[in-house]
Amino acid sequence: WSSDSKVVDQPLSIRGSGGKPWRPKNFSGVFHGTTTVGRALIHSYNIPAVKVLGKVGLAPVHRLAEQAGISSDMPPDLSLALGAVDVSLLEMSGAYQPFVCSGTYRQPTLIRRIENGDGKEIYRDGGTARQVLSPAAAVEIKGLLVRVISEGTGKKARGIPGISGGKTGTSDENRDAWFIGFNKAQISGVWIGHDRNQSLGDNENGGTTAAPVWLDFMKNRK
Repeated sequence: WSSDSKVVDQPLSIRGSGGKPWRPKNFSGVFHGTTTVGRALIHSYNIPAVKVLGKVGLAPVHRLAEQAGISSDMPPDLSLALGAVDVSLLEMSGAYQPFVCSGTYRQPTLIRRIENGDGKEIYRDGGTARQVLSPAAAVEIKGLLVRVISEGTGKKARGIPGISGGKTGTSDENRDAWFIGFNKAQISGVWIGHDRNQSLGDNENGGTTAAPVWLDFMKNRK
């Protein structure tokens, strides 16, 4: 699969648990016919994501997510394509490293080093980066994430000097709004949601709610 691979965005019905049909929809409720994997990612089309996962299979996706630091139990079905798993903001932000770091991942750490009162280093984080994605695939995905901000669902994250990219995310009934993005050598993530797991409102989503917060934070970071 590449960003130019074709996929059809059209109504989809899948037999779910108990024989009930599962009919995933795009956030906008609009279907776009034949499109590409890249365009589907840039504009967050849900149906192509489900179809591609069905073709690729769950096992390699589970494996890559685990290698990129996701420790949560992932569902053994196609709902995984739409983010049907609870993941911490730290893990989700850290999992974007391979896309922007030539395919490598390093476990996030709170303390990089410790010095004593004399300035002597007494501790340094010894974590090492590991290759979890091919550099070629990482470059292709990074390019798509840049386009998410320049022309896709992340337009409200535009406005920082240098190369920026990222991805929006919105859960069912607008309960969670996500934006994970990078600018130069920094990756940061924003999650907005209610502690009671209730809807944020009809017009709230990752692109309109979380992306502007990310932009404000990244503009004012030290």
